[in-house]
Amino acid sequence: MTYNNHRSDKHFRANSLAYDCNCEKLTKFSALLMIHELQQKNGHFNPAILDEAQKVVNSMETDSEIQIEAFRNLITALAQAGHYQKAENLSQQIKKHPVVKTKELRKLATALVMAGDIFAEDAQPIFSEAEEFARAIKHIETKVKALRELAAVLVQTRYIHKALALIEECDALSF
Repeated sequence: MTYNNHRSDKHFRANSLAYDCNCEKLTKFSALLMIHELQQKNGHFNPAILDEAQKVVNSMETDSEIQIEAFRNLITALAQAGHYQKAENLSQQIKKHPVVKTKELRKLATALVMAGDIFAEDAQPIFSEAEEFARAIKHIETKVKALRELAAVLVQTRYIHKALALIEECDALSF
């Protein structure tokens, strides 16, 4: 086995373990939300269930898309349970999250470029900021996905050299 194949196998096994771990946590999180919803339908509320759900989300792999989606579901459950302040606080935390910021900035920069030449110059620093947030993502697979999505938009908006640099970076991160 060559070094690169060995390295790829180790990377694959590590990712598989992380995926399995996140799946277990996602299953537990989903079960807790289901219990919460059933109790609410029956006129009961146990705040410890949503507290435990939040602990599970916090223990998920940092910056993974699974974690972000779980946070969004938790925010909805908290709001529906009348815990508006807690839901708002968690919502504000998520808005600052690198995964969320990268997507928002990518969409904004794309819209500026699509709006015409007058706004195209304004898009470049926003693309750069989106790139910074993407690089700040700790979860490698999510980081690579964010950088690839950004590269795809850069190609569409004719920033080809920057897109190619990001694709090369993604390739390096994937191994």
